[in-house]
Amino acid sequence: MAHYRKLVGEKVYLSPISADDVGTFMHWVSDNEVTRYTPHHSRIYSQTVEKEAVERMAKGGNALSIVDKETDKVIGRKL
Repeated sequence: MAHYRKLVGEKVYLSPISADDVGTFMHWVSDNEVTRYTPHHSRIYSQTVEKEAVERMAKGGNALSIVDKETDKVIGRKL
C-alpha cells in the first residue's frame, strides 16, 4: 500500500500507519540503539505481536507514519 500525504512538510509528510509497515517497525523494536531509552529496550517482540500492534494502530486512525518525501520511506511514527 502506498502512503498518502495527509500533512506535508518541507522534507517529510505524515501518513496514516499502514499494516504493510510492520517490517519497518519490527526492525526498530529489535534494534537496541533505537530502543535504548524507551520502555521497549529490554523486551523481545515476535513478528506476530508487532504485526498485531501495527494493525491496531492502523485501525485506530490516530497514529501516523513519518515518511521521507524524496524516498517514500517510513522514517518514524507519531502516536
